[in-house]
Amino acid sequence: MSARGRIIIVAVVLAAIVGGGMALRLYGIGRSGFWLDEAYSELRTRGTLGDTIREAVAGEGSPPLYLAALNVWRKIAGTGEAQFRLLSAIFDGLTILALFAFAREMLNRRAALLAAGMYAVSSFAVYYAQEARQYALLTLTVVLSSWFFHRIAVSHRRRRVYHYIFYVLATAAALYTFPYAVFVAAAQGLFLAARILAGLFRRKRGDALLRPAAALACLLAAVALFSPYLPVLFGRAAQLHAMQGGYAGGFVEQLRTAFQLPGVSPWERLMAMLQGVAQSAGIIMSMIYGSYFAYLGNGTLGGVVVLLFALLFIVLPATLGIVNLRGPRGTRLFVASALVVPLIGVVVLPFRAQIFEAKHIGFLLPFFIVAACALFSRHFVRWKRLLANLLPVAEGCIVVALFAGSHVFDLRGYYAEHAGKEAWREVMPMLLAQLRPGDVVIFSPWYSRVPCEYYLDGKVEIEDSVNPFTGRVERRWRVERGNGERFSVPVLIPQERQMNTGEGITSEDVSAFLDARRPGRVWLVVNRSNVALEEPAVFAMLEYSLISRYNEFCPEGFEKEYAGTAGTIRLRLFVP
Repeated sequence: MSARGRIIIVAVVLAAIVGGGMALRLYGIGRSGFWLDEAYSELRTRGTLGDTIREAVAGEGSPPLYLAALNVWRKIAGTGEAQFRLLSAIFDGLTILALFAFAREMLNRRAALLAAGMYAVSSFAVYYAQEARQYALLTLTVVLSSWFFHRIAVSHRRRRVYHYIFYVLATAAALYTFPYAVFVAAAQGLFLAARILAGLFRRKRGDALLRPAAALACLLAAVALFSPYLPVLFGRAAQLHAMQGGYAGGFVEQLRTAFQLPGVSPWERLMAMLQGVAQSAGIIMSMIYGSYFAYLGNGTLGGVVVLLFALLFIVLPATLGIVNLRGPRGTRLFVASALVVPLIGVVVLPFRAQIFEAKHIGFLLPFFIVAACALFSRHFVRWKRLLANLLPVAEGCIVVALFAGSHVFDLRGYYAEHAGKEAWREVMPMLLAQLRPGDVVIFSPWYSRVPCEYYLDGKVEIEDSVNPFTGRVERRWRVERGNGERFSVPVLIPQERQMNTGEGITSEDVSAFLDARRPGRVWLVVNRSNVALEEPAVFAMLEYSLISRYNEFCPEGFEKEYAGTAGTIRLRLFVP
């Protein structure tokens, strides 16, 4: 077959992969309501572009690029759930194309198409492509940055000026999307440092030093573009590290704590350490092989199974694939550093928001896929090499089969899930129908009011006023029934200070709030997820203040808990 014919076939197959991947990302994209993080995305983007950037810098845990793009997008597409999530689906569809181009730098056409196909059917990628948050954009910008980095720093292919420009822009965009992109830049910097150091000891230093030096200059240019945000990033890291209810240290801190437990035998300390490693491995496995693997690390036996599975189907195929990579000198080191350095940085350093989740390192999935597909990138040219290639090919077949089967199974469960990410859209009309004159509503944590009030928009009138004695903002919902009945419901929202710290509310505040209104009934709206975490002392104080005054009652027709894929909601009613 001619070269043109092969190109046409590759283009047709790639178009089918991208089309199928987009179909998976668009199917049921608006079937579930917003969850907490998505509601915040909607809230932050209501004003002008400048307002969105200022609010993101002041209150978001991530840089503002995604919200800025979403602010522009909502003016074009609209404000419904499907319209908001469509931007992430488009970003992830472009990632399939970018991954093919990136993989083609190191693999043959068939292996590059396999890499694009594996990412297209990934349930992990589909899940976050249907979420109005920054993770799909993060993966796209990281893949683009790595593609152009390989072209300017590693590949022997011809380099043009736009390759350098696009690399700087893609890297800066990744940094402005999510804080963990700094580990991608760190991996590239370490790779360039190693190349420059090796070039100093070569006889012909010309191109051996010029190319990595030019790439390093581009990396520094990208960091310079990101430098205005660095003070905000460092301030946010210090704030998150000091959180009382969130994550308090890195993996090294976990090990130190485990070995200092009093009255614990060395065997128990070792098991505690292995359990922590197994839980982290389970999180990584859920990214690669589907969400069900995240729960296998519970218990000693489960931890051992997870560690063995991770060694056989993550570490081994990635190692064999990197060894099997073809291409110019430095290709293997580049892929290895791109996989290992961010993973070590995320796991070891105490730089995590609340709880470590697979979505925080989801940008590593394309690199693992490239390494796995490299197992098929060499052919059996000679029979005597058959045994040498048998292990990589056999391991690759197992990995691809396991990857495809687990993600297809995961997607079936995801599309069949009726609760969605969080059930605010279904629960809020039920709460509104049950409200009576004299009722009071309290949120735990306070920021869970955002998705609640999003779905009450247009159904209640929200009024804020400043108490002249306390200086606090007091909120009321003005409710109007179809029969003409009108009444107001006071809402207790703690003063919004630092994110997730629990500051601004005390037992005296709750007591004063209840004493001043003497409500007939109190609704406690409780939201729990990896981002909705009430500080334990605050929640204990809330429960004590209510249980000491009221009896808890479950209204007819209400479930005890409304669980979704991202979090749970509880509506607790306290009556005299």
